[in-house]
Amino acid sequence: MPNVHVALSLMDQCGHVARFHADIEHIVMQAAQLCVDSAFGFPAANAHLPVLDVLIDGVSYFDNVMLQDTLTIAADSVDGHWTLDSVSTGPFDWTGIVTLVDTCGWSTSAQLYILEYICTEGCTDEAACNFDVDAGIEDGSCTFTGDECEGEGDALEGWVLNDACDCVPVTDRLSEQDLAFDLFPNPNDGEFRIVANVDQGLLRVRSADGRLVHMAQLQALQQGVRLDLNLSNGMYLMELFYESFHQTRRVVVQR
Repeated sequence: MPNVHVALSLMDQCGHVARFHADIEHIVMQAAQLCVDSAFGFPAANAHLPVLDVLIDGVSYFDNVMLQDTLTIAADSVDGHWTLDSVSTGPFDWTGIVTLVDTCGWSTSAQLYILEYICTEGCTDEAACNFDVDAGIEDGSCTFTGDECEGEGDALEGWVLNDACDCVPVTDRLSEQDLAFDLFPNPNDGEFRIVANVDQGLLRVRSADGRLVHMAQLQALQQGVRLDLNLSNGMYLMELFYESFHQTRRVVVQR
């Protein structure tokens, strides 16, 4: 435990007892996931406490230069002890056990991971309205066509993201009829005609394992749009989005 609250009692020669408390701090190594080419505070509780040594997979870090391009520990040497400041990573992924030996001789260990991507958080789904090309960590912020708009109060209540990812009020143009579309022929060899009861929409094509293999904004759907997609044999899920409406069809490609 990084901190221990201790109650102490002191009895004098007359039998009088004085009671007081003390907080004892311990340095405790913590598991961490780090990203390449980044800098972090040292991943330990009470990292300000001095240590006797830092071991990487059982070997003293300060006596080994093998990780100099992968993991760098910034530390100051004071009276034979080390005060840890921060860690920085190089361009390579890595996993290892880091052990701290404190000034009492006790050791604490945890596993460090250096991940192969940068640490920028954001939406990593290319099909999302707020896709961030610089994001390396998915933070769950993705928004898609048909999602409700986010805003403070009730100002945007009932508004959704349309095909252009603009925030618009939900219309009732399809209140009396569901969004409908169909594909001809089915099965096909990747070339087909799509017809819908709306004039425009966003088409997403996903493979059987859920991968997005094609996406396109289509116009003149009521007259029919001919598509020629270079798809391998198999079953695909066609998803058509129009404002807040969403419909799907399955198609089989047989070349």
